[in-house]
Amino acid sequence: MTAPREGGAGGWPRRSFLVGLTLAALALYLFRAEAKSIWWDESLSLYRAQLDIPSILSNRITYGTTTTVDLHPPLYFLLLHGVIRALGESDLALRLPSAFCGALLVPLLYAMGRRLRGEAAGLAAAGLGTMSPFVLWYAQEARMYTMVTLLGLLSLYCLWRAVAEQDWHWALGLGLSAAAGLATQYLFVLVLAAQGVLGALLWAARRPGTGVSASRESRRRLSMVLLGGLLLLVAVGVYARTAWGLKAQPAAGREFVPLPEMLRDTLNSFSLGASVDPQAAWPLDLVFLAVFLAGVYALWRRPPRALAGDAAPTLAARLAGPWALLGTVLTPVLGIWGYSLLVGPIYMGSRYVIMSSPAFALGLGVGIDALRCWKKPVAALAALLLVAAMGVSTYRYFTHPAYRTKEDYSSAARLVMAREAAGDAILLTAPENITAFAHYYQGRLPVFPVPSVALSGPQRPERIEADLRAVVEQGYRRVWLVHCRTMFSDPEEAVTAWLESHALLLERTVFPSVGSPVTVSAWLPGSPLEGTAPPGAVRGVYDGRLALQEVTLRSEPAPGEVTERQPLLAGQADLPARTEAGRSITVALHWSALAPLGRYKVSLRLYDAAGVVWAQQDSLPYMYLSTEEWPVGSAVRQDAHLRVPPGTPPGDYRLQFVLYEEASGRALPFRKADGGEEVTALDLGEVTVVRSAESPRAGDVLAEGVERARVPARFGRDLELWAWQAGPEAASPGGRIFLHLFWRARRAPAEDYQAVVNLCDEAGRIWHTETHSLTGGDDAPTDWSAGELRRGIVAVDLPADAPAGRTTVHLLVYAPASQRFLWVGRGPWPWTGRQLTVGAVEVR
Repeated sequence: MTAPREGGAGGWPRRSFLVGLTLAALALYLFRAEAKSIWWDESLSLYRAQLDIPSILSNRITYGTTTTVDLHPPLYFLLLHGVIRALGESDLALRLPSAFCGALLVPLLYAMGRRLRGEAAGLAAAGLGTMSPFVLWYAQEARMYTMVTLLGLLSLYCLWRAVAEQDWHWALGLGLSAAAGLATQYLFVLVLAAQGVLGALLWAARRPGTGVSASRESRRRLSMVLLGGLLLLVAVGVYARTAWGLKAQPAAGREFVPLPEMLRDTLNSFSLGASVDPQAAWPLDLVFLAVFLAGVYALWRRPPRALAGDAAPTLAARLAGPWALLGTVLTPVLGIWGYSLLVGPIYMGSRYVIMSSPAFALGLGVGIDALRCWKKPVAALAALLLVAAMGVSTYRYFTHPAYRTKEDYSSAARLVMAREAAGDAILLTAPENITAFAHYYQGRLPVFPVPSVALSGPQRPERIEADLRAVVEQGYRRVWLVHCRTMFSDPEEAVTAWLESHALLLERTVFPSVGSPVTVSAWLPGSPLEGTAPPGAVRGVYDGRLALQEVTLRSEPAPGEVTERQPLLAGQADLPARTEAGRSITVALHWSALAPLGRYKVSLRLYDAAGVVWAQQDSLPYMYLSTEEWPVGSAVRQDAHLRVPPGTPPGDYRLQFVLYEEASGRALPFRKADGGEEVTALDLGEVTVVRSAESPRAGDVLAEGVERARVPARFGRDLELWAWQAGPEAASPGGRIFLHLFWRARRAPAEDYQAVVNLCDEAGRIWHTETHSLTGGDDAPTDWSAGELRRGIVAVDLPADAPAGRTTVHLLVYAPASQRFLWVGRGPWPWTGRQLTVGAVEVR
């Protein structure tokens, strides 16, 4: 019963390969770990990790006035509590424990596979475990699933060595890992049940060692029996606690799943993960199953040497290996099915049995090794097919739109922040969704959960109406509804139904996902129709058909400060409106239809002294109340909004308003009430943009359609260009080319650097050069602080004699004080030249 020896001539290459596999697994699990928004389950992890330690240990969850008990014990949340205190609450930090636990499975798979069959089986199991799409899915999720999976495999390994080697150190390891598993997930008790049977088989198969006295052997047997009995007692107690706790919980979201469906789901998940269609992938699932069963059969036919030695194997020795694989896989599935059948539904996906997935990977490793011993070409073909199938599933996980995220609160929060304005409020579907939304939302609007009672099933209509009226009657001009996962607190969708009866829908965006979609909608409380237009001053008339009675600018120059002013119109001297970059300007309009109207759209535009448009927002006045439906003679109120993009350089801009026909794009002429020339663009006056009090995030600074560069460009030691875009694709001599540049100060810039733009023909000859500021406006880089993000728009005027053909646009950064061009660095290369190619334009 001597264990396989480490080291040997191939020790270092093997260990190096194993370390490489582990690091590869960790790199895979950390790759784009922040790309997916956290979903509701992960927000529960964040919520519990944010609590103090006594509250975490209590297992209580409190949202608003509702307190419930979590279905998972506290060990994982204590670990996550320490992580976020040390590293913060970024998505990457939240998912780090899961990624590291997933990576640690790799060396444990090797060690366990080596004891079951040998070196080749261990390496095969570790290699296939590294590529497991199922582990990848949960290694990038801030939940306890990879942690309990690691503890399940660790307890299996400790059990094997404790019984096979009669070593109390491994028995202690078994006790600790089993206790940690139970403290991580209650369903871990099912793994212990399978391991209890395995322990009995290992004990029966064990052959007493040579030279061990009878009394010592008896003491060893007694100690192992006592340990097994203790584990069994703990398992029964935890199972009873689990059964009672689950029975007391609401059954929302849970329904009975037949055993065949659970088995199919488990097989597909263990084989190809959740990023494939099981209906289409079942032939591949059968290939995985065949290889796994080949491994089970191989262990039956030839048990591990540590159990059988050179003698004929006993029945217990023959059963131990197959049970370690097949029994470990089936026991949790059968246990959950039995509970669902006898007590109540509990199964909510294969994640509940993920702790037995390493046994499936071990079976694959042993199966590949068995095929290798039989016919090497068959083993090679099977291994290639398994790896290719898992590779396709992993590729789909990272690239397929259906698996982009589970619940896209990140996009929902960004949308609200991009469209919100002073005087708005946010309604959030129930208190239990607050943590997920607040994790991404960095705006300033008040957030109200409705219904105000969480996780309590169907609500009384009068409670929901009272909650909604309490918000609407505070006088908010616009209400945003972030709507997701209503099966707990609003299964009848009463919130949306009330809004449809008492408010006007302005816009709606749905963010689909593999889980629950997140819907963001904006509502106007009440009706925009205000009866007959009152007599009084009219500011002007559009096309003789639509009177503009009043216009007011509302802006937010500082947090919590809202200012209003009425512009004088037509470019007359006026006090400028002030707003922070990243905030919205609201133009409140009061209209009166003088005659039947067409279908019109409104456009707000922010431009600088050079005529460069920095922001533009075009929209229908009301999505579900078009101008064609406005009654003649009635007054109509309308708010138009324009967000000043985050990172916009501080300075003075002009605000312009245009009303145009939706179909033709023709701008309607406007004539002031006191006469004067007709204009198609109404000047609403000056807007002074000030620096935001909050540092914008990269995703908010980038303009729509512009992606962050995979490898940013570094200019010297001070500057980094995160993204760039040149346009339009085609331009005429005498026209303009626009460079959209997105800068980040790596440290406080030492000089007021300048952007030098070279236009080159197809032969590489420079035929035009212009020098601008880095952002195109009056924005000195020496005013930037370290880490600050700035957006720039550089307008390059093409000469009237510009040569036709393809023109390449190059960007250089010049330091006037030191009279030098900065070197450009990309990725690991600190010097790649002095110019960066930022695009190409066809001149014709």
